[in-house]
Amino acid sequence: MRALTLFLALAAALPLRATNFEMEGGDYRRSNAVTATAMVAPLDVLWQSQTCLGDPNDNPMIINGHVIMHDLYKVISLSLGSGAQEWVWKCTSLGEFYNTPAYDATRGLLYVSSVEGSLGALNLSDGTPVWNIANGAAAGCGSYSAATFINDTIIYCDARGGFRCIQASDRSQAWRQAFSVPQWGCTPGLDAGLLYAAGSLGEVMCLRSDTGAVQWRVTSSRHFISAVTLDDTRLYVMDASGLVDCRSRADGSELWTYQTNSYAHGNLALHGSNLFCSSDDRCVRSLDCATGVLNWQSCHSGNFARSAPFVCGGLVFTSGCTGQYYGDSEGDGSNQWSLDHGAFNSFNDWAYVDGWLVCSNRTGMVYCLASHCPACTATPTRTPDLRTATPTASPSATPSATPSATPTVTPSATPSATPSATSTVTPSATPSATPSATPTVTPSATPSATPSATPTVTPSATPTATPSVAPSVTVTGTPSPTPTISPTFSPPPTPLTDAPGSLEDPGHGCYTYPNPSHGGDVWAVYRVDGPCKVKVRVFQSAGAPAAKVEQQHDGAGVKRCQLPTHGFAPGVYFYKVDMDYDDGRKGSLSLAKFVCSKE
Repeated sequence: MRALTLFLALAAALPLRATNFEMEGGDYRRSNAVTATAMVAPLDVLWQSQTCLGDPNDNPMIINGHVIMHDLYKVISLSLGSGAQEWVWKCTSLGEFYNTPAYDATRGLLYVSSVEGSLGALNLSDGTPVWNIANGAAAGCGSYSAATFINDTIIYCDARGGFRCIQASDRSQAWRQAFSVPQWGCTPGLDAGLLYAAGSLGEVMCLRSDTGAVQWRVTSSRHFISAVTLDDTRLYVMDASGLVDCRSRADGSELWTYQTNSYAHGNLALHGSNLFCSSDDRCVRSLDCATGVLNWQSCHSGNFARSAPFVCGGLVFTSGCTGQYYGDSEGDGSNQWSLDHGAFNSFNDWAYVDGWLVCSNRTGMVYCLASHCPACTATPTRTPDLRTATPTASPSATPSATPSATPTVTPSATPSATPSATSTVTPSATPSATPSATPTVTPSATPSATPSATPTVTPSATPTATPSVAPSVTVTGTPSPTPTISPTFSPPPTPLTDAPGSLEDPGHGCYTYPNPSHGGDVWAVYRVDGPCKVKVRVFQSAGAPAAKVEQQHDGAGVKRCQLPTHGFAPGVYFYKVDMDYDDGRKGSLSLAKFVCSKE
């Protein structure tokens, strides 16, 4: 521990060079790859910092020694040298945002685009808001495109099914260009004065980035969701089914496709002559850029439905759903490194600058990693899995005088999940923002923890959740009370006893069962904090509304409601859970996905 403390002190004092990782994908071509010296496995944890982020989205940014991250409603800044939190900006007017901000070095501003199609500017130095632009008349498309700053202009996707270009100097509109049919657009790739964009209904178009003039358009039956990745002659994009589509930059003609074994929502990575993709089938793949032929695939215990591969120093890094980071050889896919951080359903992306590799997990824990340092003895401790609720009955812990590595835990947990007796099912008539593809995952791994003493934990007779064992852990940064996160490890959630099937407490998320559905009842499971009305909206994969369920709950706990799926056609569907609490508060859970199969 003394060696780790000394190393952290030295790391904090190191001068940080001016290299930045300042946009989604790391560059305008959205390559998700950086040129770096070899990463020596095993990687060391330089620091880990618990933040107030609920579920960080997309790429971290590293700008002038600051780590910039965000979730649906907040943007935060951490010190790259130590992980200490510098500022937090909480969105009050823009709405939800899923995508990485853009950085304006001339003005020192971050540009954030929201799902509703609004655009806002923040000061990098302290997170104070500077200005914002409303989305105007929305067509219900939603924007899942990261803003891009280039040539003193800001390009972003609005909620009317098109891209807008704004002059940074006076916020006037330079141009706007829409898809032929309104649809939400993916983060575009830019190169040689041209912008390449793909839409949720399959349209791909090439524009001049200075005027917005269309160079070509093509349409397909795909539902594109990933950022557009470019090399010198080709563009690559992935659709919701996990199909990789390669097209000519000259005219948009299709050159080859590669179908993975499951759906995906992550971006691609490109390095040299190889393209890297991952999907819900638990595998990472390397494809030949020219032909689409599979070079290798590496499969792991957790899927990668929402995380993008990242190529750095000869390794391909991914974040899996069962609480692991992986580093596979770029050459043959053999696994060289892994880190068990313990937060299930984490789908997070990466950033790298000058030897510092940054990633996070769904609890908001941020890790800074580096090539192995023989003098450093850092051993990361598993972080809490927020699917398990904090017990309302506080157990008493009496450590024994002699430290031991094995704790004794005797929990008795009987959580309650009683749905409301009445619910109102209303077909949806008003289009809403298209959700991103967020799979529901039930992990099978059983984590373990190593505490520093031998506590004997005896909970009260009827706790409402499984107590936790507190490991020895050093956490830097300043945690926020929202959400409440303690540096403890929680065992897997206890099955709910009053509902059919093998159900689990979703914590701060939601899931459906059975998934996939084979024509029978489908239930959405979620947790609420008190009496409230819950609205569950269901969408088709292309974004069209399919159904809406409203249900009143009288108290806190794990709840469920039935989704009207009997008449649904086979396919992939998304759903979103929103809460209107009786005390005036509002809540919203991350978007999730389920599959309807034939009966």
